[in-house]
Order: sequence, then structure tokens, then C-alpha cells
Amino acid sequence: MRRVRLTAKKLSYNKHPSIGVYASHIGWNSVLESLSCGVPFLCLPFFAEQQNSCWCSCSKWDIGMEIKGDVRRDQVGKLFREVMEGKGVNK
Repeated sequence: MRRVRLTAKKLSYNKHPSIGVYASHIGWNSVLESLSCGVPFLCLPFFAEQQNSCWCSCSKWDIGMEIKGDVRRDQVGKLFREVMEGKGVNK
């Protein structure tokens, strides 16, 4: 019996011109994907290196914005619009 493995290549999606913002837990692989594709992102770190990656991305490299506190739809929508308009990040 043959096994069929379906996988989506995330990098090919992130390079698509219609992608303007990448929302992520901000693990190191996500940082590398965003940097290689030139797509700014919204960070929602949970644990491990994600806190440091978020701090570097938002404070040092200016390529992301952190979703802080209680995550609410209106807050996330506002941040998406800000990033798409070029506010708060270097595109």
C-alpha cells in the first residue's frame, strides 16, 4: 500500500504578492521564513525562544508587532491594518 503525503510549502505561500502580514507564534523558523520572504508579522509568543524572537523582531529589527495581553478580534484586526499601512514596522 502506498502512502500519500500532502504537505503545504509555507515559504511558497509567504512569497505570494497577496501576503502582506504573517501572524505567528514567532518561533525561530517563523522568523527565518518572514525574513527570507520580506513579510512583516504579528507576534504572539507563548514559550521557549519565542519571547526573545518577539523582542528582537519588534524592538531591534523593527519587522514585527506584538499582539499583547488578552487577544481580541478587534485588537488583532487593528494591528493587521497598521502593519499593512506600514505603521510600526519597516517593510
